[in-house]
Amino acid sequence: MKNSAFDRGVRAAGYYNFFSKTAKIANAKCINWASKHKLPRIVGRLPVPLACISMLTFAALCGAVAGGIILLVAAAGYMLANLSLKETSNLSSHESGPEYRCGRDGYRYYHGSDDSIYESYGSNADDED
Repeated sequence: MKNSAFDRGVRAAGYYNFFSKTAKIANAKCINWASKHKLPRIVGRLPVPLACISMLTFAALCGAVAGGIILLVAAAGYMLANLSLKETSNLSSHESGPEYRCGRDGYRYYHGSDDSIYESYGSNADDED
Protein backbone atom coordinates (compact mmCIF):
# COMPACT_ATOMS: atom_id res chain seq x y z
CA MET A 1 0.00 0.00 0.00
CA LYS A 2 1.33 3.39 -1.01
CA ASN A 3 1.22 6.24 1.49
CA SER A 4 0.97 9.59 -0.30
CA ALA A 5 1.68 11.64 2.83
CA PHE A 6 4.93 9.74 3.38
CA ASP A 7 5.90 10.28 -0.26
CA ARG A 8 5.28 14.02 0.05
CA GLY A 9 7.45 14.08 3.19
CA VAL A 10 10.28 12.27 1.39
CA ARG A 11 10.02 14.74 -1.50
CA ALA A 12 10.01 17.73 0.89
CA ALA A 13 13.08 16.36 2.68
CA GLY A 14 14.84 15.99 -0.67
CA TYR A 15 14.03 19.60 -1.57
CA TYR A 16 15.26 20.77 1.84
CA ASN A 17 18.55 18.88 1.44
CA PHE A 18 19.05 20.27 -2.07
CA PHE A 19 18.38 23.88 -1.09
CA SER A 20 20.42 23.70 2.13
CA LYS A 21 23.43 22.23 0.29
CA THR A 22 23.09 24.89 -2.42
CA ALA A 23 22.90 27.65 0.20
CA LYS A 24 25.98 26.30 2.03
CA ILE A 25 27.97 26.11 -1.22
CA ALA A 26 26.90 29.65 -2.20
CA ASN A 27 27.74 30.92 1.29
CA ALA A 28 31.21 29.32 1.14
CA LYS A 29 31.87 30.85 -2.29
CA CYS A 30 30.79 34.29 -1.07
CA ILE A 31 33.06 34.01 1.99
CA ASN A 32 35.99 32.96 -0.23
CA TRP A 33 35.31 35.89 -2.57
CA ALA A 34 35.31 38.30 0.39
CA SER A 35 38.59 36.79 1.66
CA LYS A 36 40.25 37.13 -1.75
CA HIS A 37 39.31 40.79 -1.94
CA LYS A 38 40.52 41.42 1.64
CA LEU A 39 37.02 42.21 2.97
CA PRO A 40 35.65 41.13 6.35
CA ARG A 41 34.09 37.66 6.39
CA ILE A 42 30.72 39.13 7.47
CA VAL A 43 30.45 40.74 4.03
CA GLY A 44 30.70 37.27 2.50
CA ARG A 45 28.04 35.88 4.83
CA LEU A 46 25.42 38.54 3.95
CA PRO A 47 24.41 37.74 0.32
CA VAL A 48 22.76 34.33 0.90
CA PRO A 49 20.53 35.33 3.85
CA LEU A 50 19.61 38.60 2.15
CA ALA A 51 18.70 36.75 -1.05
CA CYS A 52 16.52 34.30 0.90
CA ILE A 53 14.78 37.06 2.83
CA SER A 54 14.18 39.11 -0.31
CA MET A 55 12.72 36.10 -2.15
CA LEU A 56 10.35 35.33 0.75
CA THR A 57 9.32 39.00 0.94
CA PHE A 58 8.71 39.10 -2.80
CA ALA A 59 6.57 35.93 -2.61
CA ALA A 60 4.52 37.39 0.27
CA LEU A 61 3.97 40.67 -1.57
CA CYS A 62 2.91 38.85 -4.74
CA GLY A 63 0.45 36.82 -2.68
CA ALA A 64 -0.95 39.96 -1.06
CA VAL A 65 -1.37 41.68 -4.44
CA ALA A 66 -3.04 38.62 -5.94
CA GLY A 67 -5.34 38.34 -2.90
CA GLY A 68 -6.22 42.03 -3.14
CA ILE A 69 -7.08 41.69 -6.82
CA ILE A 70 -9.26 38.67 -6.09
CA LEU A 71 -11.07 40.57 -3.31
CA LEU A 72 -11.66 43.59 -5.57
CA VAL A 73 -13.05 41.40 -8.34
CA ALA A 74 -15.27 39.56 -5.86
CA ALA A 75 -16.55 42.84 -4.39
CA ALA A 76 -17.29 44.21 -7.86
CA GLY A 77 -19.09 40.99 -8.78
CA TYR A 78 -21.12 41.13 -5.57
CA MET A 79 -22.10 44.75 -6.24
CA LEU A 80 -23.08 43.98 -9.82
CA ALA A 81 -25.09 40.94 -8.73
CA ASN A 82 -27.11 43.02 -6.27
CA LEU A 83 -27.67 45.97 -8.60
CA SER A 84 -31.35 46.83 -8.93
CA LEU A 85 -32.68 48.95 -11.74
CA LYS A 86 -35.94 50.84 -11.23
CA GLU A 87 -38.19 51.65 -14.15
CA THR A 88 -39.24 55.30 -14.29
CA SER A 89 -42.04 54.86 -16.79
CA ASN A 90 -45.50 56.21 -15.80
CA LEU A 91 -47.16 53.05 -17.05
CA SER A 92 -45.12 50.84 -14.79
CA SER A 93 -46.13 52.81 -11.68
CA HIS A 94 -49.84 52.16 -12.36
CA GLU A 95 -49.17 48.50 -13.07
CA SER A 96 -47.15 47.87 -9.91
CA GLY A 97 -48.63 45.88 -7.07
CA PRO A 98 -50.05 47.31 -3.85
CA GLU A 99 -47.66 49.04 -1.48
CA TYR A 100 -48.00 49.85 2.21
CA ARG A 101 -47.33 53.59 2.44
CA CYS A 102 -48.72 56.91 3.58
CA GLY A 103 -51.08 58.38 1.00
CA ARG A 104 -54.31 60.43 0.63
CA ASP A 105 -56.29 58.17 2.93
CA GLY A 106 -53.64 57.56 5.58
CA TYR A 107 -51.10 54.83 6.09
CA ARG A 108 -52.37 51.74 4.23
CA TYR A 109 -52.01 49.69 1.05
CA TYR A 110 -52.09 51.76 -2.14
CA HIS A 111 -51.96 50.76 -5.77
CA GLY A 112 -50.00 52.92 -8.23
CA SER A 113 -48.54 56.37 -7.65
CA ASP A 114 -49.69 59.04 -5.18
CA ASP A 115 -51.02 61.28 -7.94
CA SER A 116 -53.05 58.44 -9.41
CA ILE A 117 -56.73 59.02 -10.31
CA TYR A 118 -57.57 55.61 -8.85
CA GLU A 119 -58.78 55.31 -5.28
CA SER A 120 -56.85 53.27 -2.76
CA TYR A 121 -57.93 49.74 -1.89
CA GLY A 122 -58.77 50.68 1.68
CA SER A 123 -60.67 53.88 0.98
CA ASN A 124 -64.02 52.14 0.25
CA ALA A 125 -63.92 50.25 3.55
CA ASP A 126 -64.18 53.50 5.56
CA ASP A 127 -67.13 54.79 3.50
CA GLU A 128 -69.38 51.82 4.30
CA ASP A 129 -69.35 52.45 8.08
